Amino acid sequence: VLDILRRTNGKALAVNLKETMDAQIEIAEKEGLHICPEGATTFVALKKLRAGGWIRPHEKILLINTGNGLKYLPFIEVTKVPIVENEEDIPTQW
Repeated sequence: VLDILRRTNGKALAVNLKETMDAQIEIAEKEGLHICPEGATTFVALKKLRAGGWIRPHEKILLINTGNGLKYLPFIEVTKVPIVENEEDIPTQW
């Protein structure tokens, strides 16, 4: 992998657990998706690469998430998820 990165002027970066978990929450709040940590890591990396000038604002980027966060529920603190007790409590607009 390092050889390919060097030959293509690529970049590798690290994403820590807190950044990953924060991204999972951000994506859940904004998009309604409970993605896996691996997918959230790509989102953090995108933000870092844009901030560092590696990806320009006009460029189109595809992030791939191949799993969901359900198998990681024991590790995630859920704090901002609305709980609906009755069907009448479901808002007609979010």
